Amino acid sequence: APPLAVAESPAAAPEYFPAEEEEPLDEPTPSEPAEEPLDEEPTPEEPAAPTPEEPAATDANLSALETYLRQVFDRVDTGGDGEISVVEAIKALRTDDEFAELLGFEEATRVKASDGSKDRLTLALAALDSDGDKCVSWEEFRRAALG
Repeated sequence: APPLAVAESPAAAPEYFPAEEEEPLDEPTPSEPAEEPLDEEPTPEEPAAPTPEEPAATDANLSALETYLRQVFDRVDTGGDGEISVVEAIKALRTDDEFAELLGFEEATRVKASDGSKDRLTLALAALDSDGDKCVSWEEFRRAALG
């Protein structure tokens, strides 16, 4: 089949849409006075007082997030010693998208020195490992994620 014929310029292209009539701009007519600017600044609206349900909803969200984080942590802590070692983190990064995303990777990644992922993992673990013991405890993991 021959290639589609494409116009060389927009002017040479057939017109598919009828020309639209321009509507006049809304300008004040001489019989309508222009709006006067307000001399006083509007007062900002007061924020609504928190309802009693809000703290409960926040607590529920925090609890759900903490449960999710604990599930991810426990999946990565394959040794079950309550800490994520560098080896466990490297293995988890290969297959666990959620753990990878928590560490700032887009998805599960094979850690290699050549592409910078090893350096990124080192920096992520150093940021989590607040006591410098080369392992990430549940408290360190939780604190980094929840503040």
